[in-house]
Amino acid sequence: MAAAAVGRWTGRFAGRKALNICRETAGEVTAAEPGFRALSDAELGARTEAFRARLAAGEDAFDLMIDAFAAVREAARRTLGLRHHDEQIMGGTAMALGMIADMRDHEGKTLACVLPAYLAALEGGAVHVINADDREAERAAGWMGPVYRALGIEVGLLRPEPEAYTARRAVYAADVVYGSVSQIGYDLLRGDMAWSPDEVVQRGLDVGIVDDARNLFIENRDLEMLISGPAPEEEVERRTAWAGIAESLSREAGDYSFDRSTRRVRLLEPGIGRLQDLLGVDELHPVEDAVGLGLVADVLAARESGEEAPGPDRQVRLARITVAGLLSAYGSLSGASADAACDHEVFQRGHALTVVTIPSRRPVDEPGRRVLDPERFERRADLERALDLQRAEWAAERAAIMSGEGRTARIDGLFDEFAEQAVLGLPRSCGRDDLDAVLALVGEVCPISVTVDELMRTPKRAAVAGRLRAAIAEAYGRRERELGSELLREVEHHVLLSVLDLVWREHLAREDALPASLWLLGDDPNETFVDAVVGSYVLMEETIPRETVGYLFNLEVEIETDEADGA
Repeated sequence: MAAAAVGRWTGRFAGRKALNICRETAGEVTAAEPGFRALSDAELGARTEAFRARLAAGEDAFDLMIDAFAAVREAARRTLGLRHHDEQIMGGTAMALGMIADMRDHEGKTLACVLPAYLAALEGGAVHVINADDREAERAAGWMGPVYRALGIEVGLLRPEPEAYTARRAVYAADVVYGSVSQIGYDLLRGDMAWSPDEVVQRGLDVGIVDDARNLFIENRDLEMLISGPAPEEEVERRTAWAGIAESLSREAGDYSFDRSTRRVRLLEPGIGRLQDLLGVDELHPVEDAVGLGLVADVLAARESGEEAPGPDRQVRLARITVAGLLSAYGSLSGASADAACDHEVFQRGHALTVVTIPSRRPVDEPGRRVLDPERFERRADLERALDLQRAEWAAERAAIMSGEGRTARIDGLFDEFAEQAVLGLPRSCGRDDLDAVLALVGEVCPISVTVDELMRTPKRAAVAGRLRAAIAEAYGRRERELGSELLREVEHHVLLSVLDLVWREHLAREDALPASLWLLGDDPNETFVDAVVGSYVLMEETIPRETVGYLFNLEVEIETDEADGA
């Protein structure tokens, strides 16, 4: 359900208990039942378009909830011989409100999920009923399909078999889509990596309704979906160099310590000094040097454990997301689960979701489930949330580039940032040596024609940045005349996406290596990991202007000409 609609509806009932609202809804749906029993099959199916007409006239989805739920109840009775009992109506109401319905096992959660899914589908957004695995998704879609079809609602099922983009996109085009968390997650990641809109199969993540919510929100929230690929040659070379340096360190010489119980390596003062000497640096940085330091830790840990050291050519991460990250990407989220109430505080702290305990039709004594520590869960959720928010920002930026949205403004902004970075750290008034160094720095990336003498006429730092920016624009104008506007636009598209993929891959590599890197240098990852990940993301963003400018000006482009043109 749209977040704004949820806010409007819940605002009307401020101060009232959610459970009371669910009970009242069940009573009103039952009161409406005789009218829907009297409808013919055709008349019942036609109610969907009537509901959509009411939405178009200004009502919101929650104005329709009583009638919509009564229609679903009647469709289920006719097609499956199953009539939603009041507790299922209450569970469906809780989910429609964007909450977790705590329902006992065998209370019919799968049937209850049809209620909020149908209501959300009336609005036309992308509605996904999310299951823990492919088998459950197929079972639920096959079982509930007749209910939806009786109401004129198309149901899609995501299967694990490979499909062409057009076939997969057709599944996601359905009113309600059933799929496992892995199918939806990997389709999202592949869409994040797409190079054209034709390769994107999802039409959005508007509404997510999770069947067996505890499984995905809590028990498997940290499960990672990952796409990997071969390491670039230059990355293999860097890893080889760092591995060679690691071989020069010795525990016997007091370079590092090793904890066998945790397999953690920590550099000692002699080892830090030796490593700095071997690298020719004055300081080791846990974020900037994370990949290399992480490799040093892996090599040393393998040596001490008698294991084979990881090879420098192992695959690199290209895209990743956790189950929790995927769920948080939905505009509206809800679900049903058994045993959710015992961890209601975990749902609230970790996902900002309220748990509504639905009374059981058959109360029984069941052994209590172990309750999680909400504070510990919240800390872990914060770690993953930082990573998943970064993925969301990167994916949004990439989607905008892929669509061509604001390309000229984006490139102009990167030119501005590059010019500002070039003068960063200079005194307010720059001397000849300062300006000479700046021109050398910029000249490595961009063939500008401005001279030191020209810059000396306005040696103020801000003025120098402005003049450099103008010189970059002049050089880019020459580049456009050389290649032609149409070809340069294609180059821009290619470069912007390539650079964003490059820096993101480097960020993921740092993120993966950060725990070992932090521990190696004496920090506790439990306390500093989030700050380090943020630092890595900032470093990624700072790298983009220089990399983009460099590729735009130096990428070799072959211009094909027809033989007739050269005749």
